Amino acid sequence: MISVCTTLAISESTDRYKSSFGLRITPGADLPLAGSERYFEPGLLARASFLFTPEPIYPFNISASMEYGRNTRYGEDEQFLSKFALTAGGGVNLKLLPWLSFFAGAEGGYSVCMMDTDDGETGTAGIPVVTVTAGPSIDFLPALSLNINASYQAFLGLSNSLGISAGLTYRFKDKLNIQGRPILEGLPPKIINLEFDEIFPVFYKYYDDNPAGTAIILNPREDEITDISLDFYVNQYMDSPKRCTVPETLAPGETGNVDIMALFNNSVLGITEGTKVAAELTLNYKIDGVQYTDAHSETMRMQYRNAMTWDDDRRAAAFVTAKDPAIMGFAKNVASMLHESRSSSINKNLQQAIAIHNALTLYGLTYVIDPTTSYADLSSSETAIDFLQFPRETLEYRAGDCDDLSILHCALFEALGMETAFITVPGHIFMAFALGIPPAEASRTFYNRENLIVMEGKVWIPMEITALKDSFIEAWDLGARQWNEHNPTGKTGFFPIRTAWQYYEPVGLPGEGGRISMPPVEKVVEIFQEELSVFISREMNPQIERYKGEIERNQGRPKSYNKLGVLYARYGQNDEAVKQFESALENEDYFPALLNLGNINFIEDRMDEARGYYSRAQIIQPENPSVNLCLARTSHSLGDAVSTSEYYEIVKNLDSELAARFSYLDSDKADSGSRASNINDSEGIVLWEEEEEE
Repeated sequence: MISVCTTLAISESTDRYKSSFGLRITPGADLPLAGSERYFEPGLLARASFLFTPEPIYPFNISASMEYGRNTRYGEDEQFLSKFALTAGGGVNLKLLPWLSFFAGAEGGYSVCMMDTDDGETGTAGIPVVTVTAGPSIDFLPALSLNINASYQAFLGLSNSLGISAGLTYRFKDKLNIQGRPILEGLPPKIINLEFDEIFPVFYKYYDDNPAGTAIILNPREDEITDISLDFYVNQYMDSPKRCTVPETLAPGETGNVDIMALFNNSVLGITEGTKVAAELTLNYKIDGVQYTDAHSETMRMQYRNAMTWDDDRRAAAFVTAKDPAIMGFAKNVASMLHESRSSSINKNLQQAIAIHNALTLYGLTYVIDPTTSYADLSSSETAIDFLQFPRETLEYRAGDCDDLSILHCALFEALGMETAFITVPGHIFMAFALGIPPAEASRTFYNRENLIVMEGKVWIPMEITALKDSFIEAWDLGARQWNEHNPTGKTGFFPIRTAWQYYEPVGLPGEGGRISMPPVEKVVEIFQEELSVFISREMNPQIERYKGEIERNQGRPKSYNKLGVLYARYGQNDEAVKQFESALENEDYFPALLNLGNINFIEDRMDEARGYYSRAQIIQPENPSVNLCLARTSHSLGDAVSTSEYYEIVKNLDSELAARFSYLDSDKADSGSRASNINDSEGIVLWEEEEEE
């Protein structure tokens, strides 16, 4: 049988949330085959099918049909075969595209067949019947589809038919969305595919702008929903619900993706063991102008406060709590111990780093590898959870592994205003601190320049934080060795803390903690002076020999004397420096030596003498930005505001970057707080002048 049919389906919801019911009416025509064509000619067919689709077994359905067919006996115009059948079975409807489906089904049952005979009688017989149907369905309107199906039907022992159908399906209240889920009248919008990420308390500020999870809002209705909003809330750990960004409207069958944001409070930092919490999602929307609200509750897991994964090494910056009172107290106490011992000629950050390193050693801090959560084991996995200590905890425990010690060092240095960074190499993490000077100045100041890291215009000193039993110089050398070994292979990571804080803000550890006792002042100062002396000797001795040899070879050229004088001056040996600068001036007013003698007097607070040397240097090079800056600084120290402004304006016109480093000299700068900060930052900066190499 070949059938061409039109299908009318009327669907109603028998269970508001779980199932659908439909009626399909199919008129058509059939073509006998497989020998039946010798007895019967093509005929007509009509079928009514009842369809039931329980949602738990979707996309499968259950069907029952009533059928009537009529064929003419071959060669007998007035003799007919009439068939009445009742069948039942099932099928499957697969959604291929938003507008295209594929249906296949089979039914079996019993029929009553009546056939006219040659003697004018009508014979009646009961015969089993089987029908198999398959074909595509095209949705060209929300409730109207075009069907093209092929079917096979067998009335066992009587006839066989092949069918092809082309018809229409009309759905009053039933359609399929793009995911192929049934959308039934009365269903509210749904939150589906809800997934929460691992929630780490230490990043509780991060989740305000970055998703804590994702979900999909589904509109399973014939109506458009509008004015959609979704609020997320966790009792105890949030002060108020957080409004998430969602699509404003959803068309029938449409879905929208949602990033779930959460503004947690610092109560989450009280979680010392992982726990499960109830998360509430409130979905608000309108249908035909009427406001509706649906509440959903889901379980969400929160990790403990010290938990972190190493999928992004910058995350550890959240533990660098430089403003923790215990950290600030330790760092500033150590810095104050240097008040009488610090050299005004040596980089301030370097001296503070030496003091902090030795103070931690005297404090009894030790390096201990955690066998269960070592950085070497966990850093290679993006999902393994590590236990990281807050800096205060490391001070209280007086122990930590490499990540804990790196966090503590960074926090202490940042508490003193020093920029820091994490350095990672395979299986290890350590840190670096910035010197706060330009690369050009560092190259003139440090002899072992291979022990420095120049990154993004800043000069950094790498420091192996586990070398607590070694001197600062040895810890520096170890850090530099690891960097120089791994950096050429591309296996190093360098993460400035202040940049990382833009993504992972530091959080304050609750409570005050235990009292932290400081190491003896006299021991800190004693070891600091010893280390500083070793550093000076290491830097100076090879350079002194080199410059003395250069003076001898060049027969006392001013340039060579000046270079040796600058070396002495950089390391606080001012008397030796003056001798070399005066030797450079024996035959002429040599500009670099004049400027540098002015610097010596400026350092030793002899401002009138300093201005005299600077003025002589300015006569030689009136457009030199350095000498004009030195005159501005001296005038400021002498209280001469007019001269300060005049010289500083010259510097701004000649070298704006240099002027910015000493912005406290700007008379237009009204913010006294920023002026004071700039004075403090520029304290100890001396512009030593050297003639460039030819």
